[in-house]
Amino acid sequence: MDATSVAKYRGQIVELAFTDGVRLKAHIISVDPDVMENHVIYDVLEVVDPGTEPETWKRPPLATSAQHISQVRPTDGKRYAKAPGSKTFDKPSWKFW
Repeated sequence: MDATSVAKYRGQIVELAFTDGVRLKAHIISVDPDVMENHVIYDVLEVVDPGTEPETWKRPPLATSAQHISQVRPTDGKRYAKAPGSKTFDKPSWKFW
């Protein structure tokens, strides 16, 4: 996938399928297609299938490049500022204010 196709899911809870077989239920926090790598920032809500690399999803929020995402399937279509059950901070550490 590319970042612009993932950007339309910003703020939504989706099921992400990755090229390595991992499937997660996640909240898409941010998508920045102008960044070279790790332009999709997401919070893991549930591990649907850990695939072969179970350690990759353990520290939320996580970042990945859209090229590593093979499929995005929306759940309820609603947008959330913070996903229900989210374990991330209210003010992300990568923003300064």
